[in-house]
Amino acid sequence: MKIKSVVAVAALALAGTANAISGPGYLGVLDNAAVEVSNVVAPGSFIDYYTFDVTGSGLGGAFTISIPFPTDETHIDFNFLGFFDASNNLLNADVDGSDGWGVFAGLPAAGTYKVAIGGIAGAVGGIYDGYIATSITPAVPETETYALMLGGLALLGLVRRQRKG
Repeated sequence: MKIKSVVAVAALALAGTANAISGPGYLGVLDNAAVEVSNVVAPGSFIDYYTFDVTGSGLGGAFTISIPFPTDETHIDFNFLGFFDASNNLLNADVDGSDGWGVFAGLPAAGTYKVAIGGIAGAVGGIYDGYIATSITPAVPETETYALMLGGLALLGLVRRQRKG
């Protein structure tokens, strides 16, 4: 299964809890949430930005787009879909749409992120919609972490015992 198919399934699975937003802008805090986004674009080139915040770590984001009832007049030729961090560093992008437009990017830390959608709308403009979704997966400590913690507690106990004796 291709990654874009996985992204689409993940976004649609979270869609039941999605809030709908129309047009680009700030989406709020998206911890374990999906937001449906859509926009009507004028004819010609466009690039839309959706920004959002996450407050946890171990995050991933997914975004898929579709064109409802495409016709020659309302067709959009997408040429870019990407995730950026707060410093405008590109985290991941789809630039060819060969197996559908979708992208997944690991969000390395809490902070502000941005999704950019770019393309060229047909003679009378175009319409797109999709989902931006995040999922917080708690970090699982490695066994070495537990071993170090237990060793440190044992060492503290030994030091305290020697001070008493």
